[in-house]
Amino acid sequence: MRVGRWSVAPLGALILLVAGTGSNLQADDRPEWIQESEAATQDLDKLLEKPADNLEELARRQASIERALAQPEVKPGESWSWSLSLRLGWIQAARGLHAEAFKTLLSLVDRCTDPTWHEGNTWSLWKCAVRSGSPELIRKAREVALHKTPDSNLGKSLKRHGNSVPYIDLVGKRARRIFTKDIDGKLYNLETEKKKLVLVHFWGTW
Repeated sequence: MRVGRWSVAPLGALILLVAGTGSNLQADDRPEWIQESEAATQDLDKLLEKPADNLEELARRQASIERALAQPEVKPGESWSWSLSLRLGWIQAARGLHAEAFKTLLSLVDRCTDPTWHEGNTWSLWKCAVRSGSPELIRKAREVALHKTPDSNLGKSLKRHGNSVPYIDLVGKRARRIFTKDIDGKLYNLETEKKKLVLVHFWGTW
């Protein structure tokens, strides 16, 4: 049986049409990769709420979606492809694969023609870039945000910093020396915590 074309409502029921007849194929007649990718998106939000508890399942679902997107029948501009790619980016980010998630989300930003989606997409892109720790990705995310959403909160914040993001080149580098007083008034030197994992919490009052 040869399939002439297929169409999908965003993550809705997939309908395959037999060429020349218009008759619906039964769910069991659909290609395995379609069934797998459809299953991979079911209840995904619940898994993403606690990604650390669902890493194995998220990895399995990521593989299913990637197989679907690699099929020659799937065109980048179609709504189903866009929806799958978006969820792929979510999964990659949840698994800590921030550089991969950045690449996936960047392709969506480049393909998206609806301005109402730009702000959310560029913000997700920015978060992935920052979490990746890559100055190159951060600069790219900044460029995209200023181009796509210059009047968003993110765009306005980035514009205030001029042509560069402060301290971007320090990502991944050795921390600067920090001297300060603790709550008891004693001098504290960050160097004393060498080779230890330290959380430095900056805060202020106004």
